Amino acid sequence: MVRRPEEYRWSSHREYIGLNKDGLVDTGLVMGMFSKDLKRGRRLYLEYMRGDEKASKEDFYRTVDQRILGDEEFVERVRGRVKNGILAGKRRHGVTLGEIARGIGEVLGVRLGELKAKGKDSRVMEGRRLFSLAGREYGYKGKEIAEFLGKDPAAVTGYLRRGQALREKMERLILFFDGGGKYLNN
Repeated sequence: MVRRPEEYRWSSHREYIGLNKDGLVDTGLVMGMFSKDLKRGRRLYLEYMRGDEKASKEDFYRTVDQRILGDEEFVERVRGRVKNGILAGKRRHGVTLGEIARGIGEVLGVRLGELKAKGKDSRVMEGRRLFSLAGREYGYKGKEIAEFLGKDPAAVTGYLRRGQALREKMERLILFFDGGGKYLNN
């Protein structure tokens, strides 16, 4: 029929990628599965539809917005079980491990290759600790962090244990992501 989905004029695909804007299709739900940002959501949707490797399952299933659904009593009960009224994992996979590595590069000047290498340079070790803390903050398991870095899971446990002193730098890293990937020197 057509070579590319966007060539078929009766497909909702055209709405999702912004070619049709007649409002017949509510694209919010689908775009929201890819990203809160419409432009990024469209890009990830297109990559996913084309089968590009850039759009991974991790990007597609990334949690965009977590809310507690239920009546007031249920919500209060859940909040009572959670530290400071904030759900653990609120940022769950809101940033990929690759993006965390890029952030480490911006904040500490330690690149991904250095994080994965065997060296024990103090600057690189600090980068690994911060990477592990940020990975945990964004809901990744120690095993996932270890696989990404090519390290033993026990090493990641050690990074996490010794990395508590890096909490302030981790907050700066989180500000980097919350600021849209722009490092804030404040």
